[in-house]
Amino acid sequence: MREVNDYHHAIDGYLTTFIGQYLYRTYPKLQSYFVYNNFKKLDSKYLERLGRFNFLWQLEDNKTIDVYDNTNNEFVLNVPEMKEYIQKINNYKYMLVSKEVTTERGAFYKETKYKAGGTSLIPIKQNRPINIYGGYKEKRNSYMMLVKINKKKETIYKIVGIPRLLSDKLDRLSTAGEKQLLLEEIARTSLSKTEQDF
Repeated sequence: MREVNDYHHAIDGYLTTFIGQYLYRTYPKLQSYFVYNNFKKLDSKYLERLGRFNFLWQLEDNKTIDVYDNTNNEFVLNVPEMKEYIQKINNYKYMLVSKEVTTERGAFYKETKYKAGGTSLIPIKQNRPINIYGGYKEKRNSYMMLVKINKKKETIYKIVGIPRLLSDKLDRLSTAGEKQLLLEEIARTSLSKTEQDF
């Protein structure tokens, strides 16, 4: 199920690599058509013929056991073993997933200012009360931190956003101790009272 996790991206990446290697090894005379930056110019009739050809027919054909390249007749793969291996990969319970690391710069909040009367507004400036001047609703986070919370019976972890408003202040602090105090303060204000046992 695509909604559960990002594993389908890993499967797509594996299948793309597998098919690329399969084509490269099975059709050696056509390697220049499969390799990026090594493309040959083809006449339109030949392209039309290639467009209709199923390069993967041996993988789809239930009678084929072994695949050999179409030029030197060298062994490429055993189809039942290949299908079993791909099924095994598809059934992996854990996969390494990489995320791009970024730091958000720019606005502290969403630009919309809301009129006075809201209860959870952020002041426009420190000396401007929200009940008179209104304020902003949504803070922007610059980056995130992982907070470890030790409960009586368990240890849990929470992701806490570091607001854009405080990230510059954090970057200006010179000692590790000062940074640690500010991070703890951010975590305490972000987590509910029941979670603040760290």
